[in-house]
Amino acid sequence: DNCSSLDCKVDPPLRNISDNNNLYDAYRNGIIPILASDHAPHTIEEKRSDSPPSGMPGVETMVPLMLQEVVEKRLDLSRLVNSMSEAPADRLGLKRGRITEGQPADFMFVDLKNSEKIIVDRLHSRSNWSPFEDWQAIFPHKVYRRGELISENSEIIILHLAALNDYEHPSKIYLKSYWFLLHKLIYVIIILSLVHYLSLIHI
Repeated sequence: DNCSSLDCKVDPPLRNISDNNNLYDAYRNGIIPILASDHAPHTIEEKRSDSPPSGMPGVETMVPLMLQEVVEKRLDLSRLVNSMSEAPADRLGLKRGRITEGQPADFMFVDLKNSEKIIVDRLHSRSNWSPFEDWQAIFPHKVYRRGELISENSEIIILHLAALNDYEHPSKIYLKSYWFLLHKLIYVIIILSLVHYLSLIHI
């Protein structure tokens, strides 16, 4: 409903409701194994220019929107966890993605009763707009990476560079939002999902 004109020009283009329902059913049933999001933070001025670029902001709202789907009983929590954590890690050959002994302590705390509207001014993308503005969503309360608290209430606290890399580094940096840490992995997941999709077409 928040898409008008070329604001939501994306590649591949948005489909009709029937196509969307079929895709969602395929995702819920595991036929589509991995869920990821592109992130193209074009400003609304760029989108409404004479040569509007494709893509729109999505990475910061992906997890909150999908958690809302869980709360509204349109999606099982186990399916969401598998498609956004376990399956991507398995696909990449990474020993992570699960809360279990021997794996990095990457996890987040969420309150499934704390649903709120998406407010653009609280997001961190340079685009400063979202097609999901005013949609209900559940944002993580705390995020940990390798056992270190890196975000609280959607804001980065102090983060060691060593938490971003596998080597020690004495410096500390400040970032606005932990979503910038996630988008690198998400791009890789998108590529792998595309490879999987193309392999299915090949078959």
